[in-house]
Amino acid sequence: MKRLLSLMLALLCLLAHPAQALAAEPPAPSAESSVSSLSTEIDRSQYVDGSAWENPPPDVGKIRVGLRYSYTAVVQAILNNPTGGAFDVGWYDDNLNFYPVERIYCSSVLIALADDEENGLMVLDAGTLEVLFLTFASRWIVVVPAEGEALGVTEYEGHQYHGGFMFLDAGFDLLTVVNVVDLETYVKGVVPYEMNRKFPVEALKAQAVAARTYVVYNMGAYSIYGFDLSDTAECQVYGGILAADEVTDGAVDATRGLLIRYRGEIADIYYSAADGGSTEDGFNVFNTDAPYLCGKRDPFEDTIDYPLKSWEVRYDGEAIAGLLRDQWNLRTGKIQEVEPVYSENDNVIALNYTGSDGKVYHTEGRVCYTALGLNSAHFTVEKDSDGTFVFRGGGLGHNCGMSQWGAYAMAENFGLNYEDILRFYYTGVYIA
Repeated sequence: MKRLLSLMLALLCLLAHPAQALAAEPPAPSAESSVSSLSTEIDRSQYVDGSAWENPPPDVGKIRVGLRYSYTAVVQAILNNPTGGAFDVGWYDDNLNFYPVERIYCSSVLIALADDEENGLMVLDAGTLEVLFLTFASRWIVVVPAEGEALGVTEYEGHQYHGGFMFLDAGFDLLTVVNVVDLETYVKGVVPYEMNRKFPVEALKAQAVAARTYVVYNMGAYSIYGFDLSDTAECQVYGGILAADEVTDGAVDATRGLLIRYRGEIADIYYSAADGGSTEDGFNVFNTDAPYLCGKRDPFEDTIDYPLKSWEVRYDGEAIAGLLRDQWNLRTGKIQEVEPVYSENDNVIALNYTGSDGKVYHTEGRVCYTALGLNSAHFTVEKDSDGTFVFRGGGLGHNCGMSQWGAYAMAENFGLNYEDILRFYYTGVYIA
């Protein structure tokens, strides 16, 4: 396990984000540049044969995706059936099989907690606020479009979703809102929100397999809140069906059930938007000592232009001290020096700040760039003559695992398939 060089890091460890969603459209390929001397050849003879291990299909049942919870929990929620149809109200059993209790002939319903005397939840007509259904002494309820979980569509907060909606009492007179869908429907709701749907289809397939692997490995990560994963970049960006099309859905269908595996086990994978030229060991980013999360130079990403391929941020010593004070209450005085510690892949894995008090304050891992509002761990630090610290870097995200823009380049510029992409970014894995 990773050596913790200071108690501060242990207290500042953040929840791992697999990625940040991509919004920009892919640009035209650019000329090869600085790392083009690195080999872009793929030697498929070195691929691991996964048939040596048993590779059972994923057995995860339905996925409970938290849309509103904790500090984002809501007082009430409005659901719309865009077909003008009705809703069924009922319950899930332990296997998330839905059991309807009553049909509500209303296409727009409001769900809220009942008063203390009733101690339950209410379903109301969103227009008239007439109470249409009321539970007694139950602190959760399920609402499903009358067309069914698989075929029906529910609108919620500007998004559209298949599946059912589960509402739980979050405490403090607030509701947790959960969308419940099957595995493949969930993946179809991730791919177009994590990767631009205009990317090459092989890149989209790689994203589909990565997203499916992530959810299967991390099922139940948010069980304390009553669901499995959130819909944000804290896990994977999940937005339902509006951004999906036949291309993104086709990428999911073409890879149905496939997972990234290592020696018979489902891999604990991460991915980010762009690595800036090098990926990084999971050991140095997430304290994950997995052999397939080993950093390497990325020759593919450098063959394209993409947003934030290069960036620059400037701070004076007072500004850096303010960031450290605001986030961690460190009373350093003006920062005099910032010393980066680099991995063999030229990514920053630790920073030493020297304050005006002469003390050295040490951070490592993801906080090296997140605390300063930088875009990735792939950067350099220089001090100008006027005392300004200049941070110059490239990429977007944590640098661990697959680069989404690198996947684009591998498919678009080199004609490589999704398996080539995943095997490049996750050393020694296979797809099964």
